[in-house]
Amino acid sequence: MAFPISKAQREHVSKLTAPERHFYFIDKVTDRKELWTLKSSNELLLFKDAEGKLCIPVWPHPDFTQALAKGDFRKAVATRIDLGTFLSNTLTSCAQQDLNILVFPVSSKLGAPVSAEALRSEINDALATEKPTRSILDIPELPEDFIPQP
Repeated sequence: MAFPISKAQREHVSKLTAPERHFYFIDKVTDRKELWTLKSSNELLLFKDAEGKLCIPVWPHPDFTQALAKGDFRKAVATRIDLGTFLSNTLTSCAQQDLNILVFPVSSKLGAPVSAEALRSEINDALATEKPTRSILDIPELPEDFIPQP
């Protein structure tokens, strides 16, 4: 189940740089053990990166998928992937098919593509690192009228 996120938090995180969104993604998916992609007609949607290579887009929360579920992709639906399945099946298949992973793209900022093996290694490293026990109470809540400054 997706973690709760306010509109202000979603807007703030969407304005982060590609590397910042990447680290946010790693933190959230290793904590929540799930991630999200877009499917249309029971098939994962593929995007092309700046070099024209096919990529599977992934996000840490279903609300972030909506930034790209427009135009040709308006019928796409956010689809949850269990982290274990992603590590063992999805990334293995992507590596075999030479597909990259597009981590946390947002409307005008696609983000940086990463190879399936590099992402698997980074996620496994993050999972192996002991994190302090946290609860939702440890994360400061942004006020609803919060406006991020550039």
